[in-house]
Amino acid sequence: MKIALLSVMLLLTGSLAALEYTVDFSLNHPEGVYKAGEPIRFTAQLLEDGKPAAGKQLRYVLSHDATQIETVDRASDVPITIETAMDRPGWCRLLVIGLDKDSKTLAYEVNGRQQHAVFNIGVLVDPLEVEPVVPAPGDFTAFWDEQKAKLKRIPLKANLRPIPDTPPHRNANFVTLDCGDDFRPVNGILHVPATAKPKSLPILLHVHGAG
Repeated sequence: MKIALLSVMLLLTGSLAALEYTVDFSLNHPEGVYKAGEPIRFTAQLLEDGKPAAGKQLRYVLSHDATQIETVDRASDVPITIETAMDRPGWCRLLVIGLDKDSKTLAYEVNGRQQHAVFNIGVLVDPLEVEPVVPAPGDFTAFWDEQKAKLKRIPLKANLRPIPDTPPHRNANFVTLDCGDDFRPVNGILHVPATAKPKSLPILLHVHGAG
């Protein structure tokens, strides 16, 4: 009997350790880009091992740019829908936190490390109209004109490597660009719709600040 009880306890412990929390997000504009004044609709549901998390709570924090607009706790057994809008260019963020019945943040293990059930999703509002937060330095144009002149003296040498398992509607490649002897090469990822004709598309460049 003791051995049987011990086996049951071990099984229960194993099942608890295997719990994983995720959030199922959706948007009324799947591409995540909106116009000023346009309704932004987030839907989120907390999942426990891929199923709706019963008996838990979901706290959402809605922000426009860096300003918190709303913080609300809801039951987690059904999806929540949050609708907002921004009257100016910027970004909108929804942070969601899974909570237990005592309003403590849920935690689970991933590869032996504790992970908290904290997730977020963001959208952009008129991103091409976002203005700089500070004026450009006086030598801004001259500085970049000089840098572009240096680049023109470096022969264009690009290495493209196809990314495996790319969806058929687009071509995706790892790209390495030679920057001359004084700098490390630039690495990035290039996405192009599969049906696009040469010189038919604008370029949208995402530059990461870290590294």
